[in-house]
Amino acid sequence: EKVFDRVMVDTGATYSVLPVEVADEIGVVEVPWREELELADGSTREVRVGMVAVEMEGRRGTVMVAVLEGSPPLIGVQALERLGFRVDPVEGRLEPTRPTGRLLAY
Repeated sequence: EKVFDRVMVDTGATYSVLPVEVADEIGVVEVPWREELELADGSTREVRVGMVAVEMEGRRGTVMVAVLEGSPPLIGVQALERLGFRVDPVEGRLEPTRPTGRLLAY
């Protein structure tokens, strides 16, 4: 288990990101391939990806993460959608988009 008091949210990032040291420490359940991702600076990098359990604001879920050398922890859009949050850009905080963080299936 790893606890972060504050983590940057990036609504331009699909996946959440963990630095290599944290991913190795908590045991990300990796898929058996690497994915090529485009980074914010326009460069591309082939990275490890996998699933990790997260809890934010009392909501828990399993989200996909990219393991990226030298990167700070980052919450991407996929995790926000999975847990039922959106970003309030004026207040700079997360707001629920539904009453619970449960997945919706129709």
